[in-house]
Amino acid sequence: GVVPLDDGGALVTDLFVHPAAQGRGVGGTILDALLTGRPRRTTFSSGHPAALPAYARRGMAPRWTLHYRNGVVRDVASLDIARDSARGVVVSEVDAPRAVAAELLGRSWLVRWFADQGARCLELRAPTGDDLVGAAIVAGQPDGTHRVERLVTIGDASAATVAVLAWIGVGASVTCCVPSHSSADEVLERVGFQVVDADT
Repeated sequence: GVVPLDDGGALVTDLFVHPAAQGRGVGGTILDALLTGRPRRTTFSSGHPAALPAYARRGMAPRWTLHYRNGVVRDVASLDIARDSARGVVVSEVDAPRAVAAELLGRSWLVRWFADQGARCLELRAPTGDDLVGAAIVAGQPDGTHRVERLVTIGDASAATVAVLAWIGVGASVTCCVPSHSSADEVLERVGFQVVDADT
């Protein structure tokens, strides 16, 4: 599967080759067909040993790791960052398809799709003024877990992460994925969220 990006690039979302057909160039043929004419391309490679070399041969060099994390929201007010009023963030739920946040989140069609499925779109603003500092999509799962589907920030990702966790609420089970180099990943580590999987 490939998702077209707003900048004209392509995001490879999924690539599966039947085990009986692996090692015969099938994956590469599929990638070539999907990516022809799209010089800007990206993906997250699983741990399958054939995946990373196939992507690298098509110009997608490894850059960083994406952590999939699970945890239960604890009292985020105990974090120093939450007490620093200069870095606080105000969260409000908005109507996703018409929200300014949808522009920040990009792929407006995806924001609308999540909204149609019952997900909530959040705008994150500076504590003083109306400056938009981020946006998030939070979806409820059938098992009661909250899934942060998307979190985009302008500036401090750690403050935005704390604000979204506080909005979800203490005691809630949350799953999310976050770049390992992001300050959001550091916050999640500090509040006890475990890495359950990773992509490159």
